[in-house]
Amino acid sequence: MKKLSMQIGSDGTVDCKGLNVDDYSKNPLVFLNHDYDKLIGRCKQLYFRGDSWDIEMQIVDEKYSESEFGMGVHIKEFHYDDDGSKVITSADLIETSAILPSNK
Repeated sequence: MKKLSMQIGSDGTVDCKGLNVDDYSKNPLVFLNHDYDKLIGRCKQLYFRGDSWDIEMQIVDEKYSESEFGMGVHIKEFHYDDDGSKVITSADLIETSAILPSNK
């Protein structure tokens, strides 16, 4: 297994202080391309620091270590900012995934 780290930071579209990880922490799985039939690892540590979440995970195959990683969330609260962009202020983290481009 390969150990990886990723950071989910507040980027203007998600306020990470409002990201609830309680349910995710009970079964912290990592998937491939948000496909629940393609389990590739587990989150080993998850902690909030500053304005971002740090996630340490182990994945089964080193080929995924260069992937982009994303998260699936259930949005609970949001608002639109002055330019019309949606800003998520409260959400539950559902899963994390390695994201491979469709042409690879």
